[in-house]
Amino acid sequence: MDQRFGSGHVVPACVVHHSEKQSAVATPGAGGAKNGCYTRYAARNNHNAIAGTHDRDHPKVLETEHNLAASLIDVGKMDEAIPHLERSLQAARTTYGEDSLLAGQYGVRLGLVRLERGELDTAIELIGSGIRIEDSFEAGSTPGSSGRRLTLARAYAAARRMSDAAREADAAADIMAQFDAPSMMRVVEADQAFAHAAAGGPIPEAIGKLEEVIEGQDAGEARYKTHLPDIYTGTLHLWNGDAISAIRHLDRGVELARTQTRVAHLAEALTRLGHARLENGDPAGAGQALEEGLELLESVHFAPTPAKAEATVGLGRVALANGEADVALAYLEDADCFWAEFDPDNRAAGIAALWLGQAQAALDRPDEAEASFARAKRLLAQSPLPADSRLLAGIDGSQEPAR
Repeated sequence: MDQRFGSGHVVPACVVHHSEKQSAVATPGAGGAKNGCYTRYAARNNHNAIAGTHDRDHPKVLETEHNLAASLIDVGKMDEAIPHLERSLQAARTTYGEDSLLAGQYGVRLGLVRLERGELDTAIELIGSGIRIEDSFEAGSTPGSSGRRLTLARAYAAARRMSDAAREADAAADIMAQFDAPSMMRVVEADQAFAHAAAGGPIPEAIGKLEEVIEGQDAGEARYKTHLPDIYTGTLHLWNGDAISAIRHLDRGVELARTQTRVAHLAEALTRLGHARLENGDPAGAGQALEEGLELLESVHFAPTPAKAEATVGLGRVALANGEADVALAYLEDADCFWAEFDPDNRAAGIAALWLGQAQAALDRPDEAEASFARAKRLLAQSPLPADSRLLAGIDGSQEPAR
């Protein structure tokens, strides 16, 4: 049966089916890169064969090119995937219309790559636009549509817009709940629990849910076993003031992430592990994790991002712990400048300001330090996270944040 994709054009239903399969919730597990190499080889051969017998903008050619891009993404070859994604998206828009369902779904895939590259505003626009197009067609709920909502939730989370992330994770969970897919549902539930806690929800309940997800993933399908639940759980323990539990989960998250293909996820896990080690009084171990994390982020994020800024704050803290206030100042001024332009009212901007004040105070620049601490107080007072409350309580007459 055919399905209309917009502008009066008809696209074979097989294209719809394959596009849904490509968009479903899944994370490459251990060995994913090896399997992905075979998939990429097969996808390229299939695309070349189809392209040799059909018009360049024929739906089958667009689909095989899009599938080739998806296989490149699965093995972490984002730069190679982008030209294929851009061409298939532009061709879909030209042939079937800007608001065609095919164009919307292809836009989401391109948005995922932009997200991996740290181009957050572009990613949110592409993914959000694709979802709005899909909703306008009332195409029905599928695991693929849940996956696209989850991708948008992760884009918002990368931009540290956690209330928006929680909203989209809820939408993804509502859709996935309609299907008998427990492994896929656990992937969604992990993001949902973390986003709500990060947006101000109760952290202990979120940790409990994530522990259930981890247990289920350990016993479930290997292809759905992902590093993210451990990274989320470790982060929440860190925010809740339990550095030991944070390190345990973040160590495991880093180990799992090293077997998979999302470099940015590994980098963020290392960054959070670095912060947890700092809280546990291990600046040397923190520095190792933070330096590797920032190096990885620099290799994949082609724009300034919150993740880079958080790694930079961590390295500034390491320098302060080592008595290198001038080195710390350079790191912390960079982070403070980023947040001033990106989102000056974010809680992370308050943390950057607090540690910048510490560096300024250490360098005997009291007026600058006082201004930085004042900004930190204003921003951290709005944060619901226990760790931020502890930092806020530590900004007293001695200007020493609580440990």
